[in-house]
Amino acid sequence: MKLRLVTCKFCDRLYSCHSLPLHEPKCQENPNARIHTEEVGTKKLKSTRPRTQSLSRSDGVEYRICFVCGKSFDEDEVAKHERRCLKDYKQECERLDKRFVSRPPEPLTIPTVDGTYDAHRLNEHAKQQAEKAQLLRCRKCYAKVALREADDHNCGRFDPPVEFYF
Repeated sequence: MKLRLVTCKFCDRLYSCHSLPLHEPKCQENPNARIHTEEVGTKKLKSTRPRTQSLSRSDGVEYRICFVCGKSFDEDEVAKHERRCLKDYKQECERLDKRFVSRPPEPLTIPTVDGTYDAHRLNEHAKQQAEKAQLLRCRKCYAKVALREADDHNCGRFDPPVEFYF
């Protein structure tokens, strides 16, 4: 889902294609917006400075991070990969469940009014979830172990043999 931004013809601000029809009538009624646009139209600007990039504009790189493994993928491929990666993660954790405690990653679901989303916020959340999901805790020695190194883990805790005296 790509974010399409459209410029308001009255105030030159960026809005999503869904929220622009809601904004334009309010902006058109605002007398300050008309004065501002008339001033800009009559004055000649001496230097044309490039507009600063806002966070909502895309910089051409459309990628998303998987919230399970932390790898970057194209916008189109990430949903399919996340489903497959989460399924593999759960199978691996079930296999290691007797020795390790795992924390399953959770996707960030943000309800929006106009159908847009903040890719930067989703990527930051995905990085945090992937870091937490890839660490397991040993049930015996309570050491943090990477998921890939869990099979090779040797507990450093000494468990003395249990002897019963009668």
